[in-house]
Amino acid sequence: MRRHKQNWQPYIFGGEEVRNFSEFSYMLSMRYVDFHVCGASVIHLKWALTAAHCFEGHIFADMVSFRAGSLNRFIGGKIIHAESFFLHPNFDAATYNNDVAVVRTIEEFSGENIRPVPLIGFNFMLRPGLMGTISGWGISHEGSLPSHLQKLDLMIWNQNDCTEKWFGQINLGMFCAGGDKGFDSCNGDSGGALVINGVQVGIISAGATDCGVSFPSVFVNITNPIIRAFIKERTKV
Repeated sequence: MRRHKQNWQPYIFGGEEVRNFSEFSYMLSMRYVDFHVCGASVIHLKWALTAAHCFEGHIFADMVSFRAGSLNRFIGGKIIHAESFFLHPNFDAATYNNDVAVVRTIEEFSGENIRPVPLIGFNFMLRPGLMGTISGWGISHEGSLPSHLQKLDLMIWNQNDCTEKWFGQINLGMFCAGGDKGFDSCNGDSGGALVINGVQVGIISAGATDCGVSFPSVFVNITNPIIRAFIKERTKV
């Protein structure tokens, strides 16, 4: 069945609970009016990285906050409030091109179980077959948002195969990973990090309408010069 980006979900499906939070201390639950809407990652004491489409319909920075330093999206850790946010100037909500945003916070991301994740540099080659890890509080097999952080390992696709699978809708600012039936990112995971060897290389962006089908998820490629330059210019990271 052909899938179009306008039917993609703002989306861990088939993952497992995170037991050792030290590996995921960069992970954030992004909240709008106290409700979880997306994942995000700590990249600096006062900066978070997420997907631009997470702000569709959410235009007031003072309504955005993050729960940091907790495996549970409801309790624990600390609440950090947004001061302002910046979407990539060329973000396209129809095609998901340049689906990246950065958020400046009022308080610092500091304290127990909170630390920034290093970002990959410019033009790093994402080789097919590399394994990355995603994490989030997105819809699980049970069809609801879990309270406890989930994780999943995914394999990076060949770029040409990724483009073919998504009917030519993939550009160099994107890459594919995963695609095994029953294992996927899903609604609520958008904006979270894809990490390889402790370094963030991607942002969860989009996937097929039905989570867990044999279709790869699509990620923002942080190594792309256009994406990386935007992050660097805004945050100095």
